[in-house]
Amino acid sequence: MASAPVPGIHSATLDALRRRFAESGELPQHGLAAPILRSWQRCQRLGLEMDEAARPAPHTRGDLMVARERNAALLAQASAVMEDLYAQIRASGSMVLLADASGMILHGIGDSAFVDRASRIALQPGASWSESER
Repeated sequence: MASAPVPGIHSATLDALRRRFAESGELPQHGLAAPILRSWQRCQRLGLEMDEAARPAPHTRGDLMVARERNAALLAQASAVMEDLYAQIRASGSMVLLADASGMILHGIGDSAFVDRASRIALQPGASWSESER
C-alpha cells in the first residue's frame, strides 16, 4: 500500500504512523481520521503490504468500454461537475478522476504534465484502484 498525501498531516508523520502500524498492528490514537484507520485495517486483513508499491490490475481497452457503458448515467452526470472542479484547480498541476464502484477509473481530466506522470503509475482511465488491489 503506497503512501498517499493526507491533508493536514506531514508526510514524515504519516510515514511514522504507517510504519508503526505495519510493524506492530497498533493503530494510532491521534492524528488520523477514522476512515483512514479503517482502510489500513481492511488492507491488513486483505494481506496487502504497507510499503508495497501499487500493482496495476490488467484491464483491456474493452474492459474500460464495458465499464463506461455500464456507468453511462454516472459519466453523463459527472462530466459537468468534473469540468467545473477542474476549472477551479486548473493552476494546481493536478487532475480530477472519476471511478466506478469497483474502483476502475472511468474518466480523468487534468494538467497535461501531471496526466503524463500519473499514467506512469496507472492513474488513468481503465486502471483499477480498488482498495483490495492497492
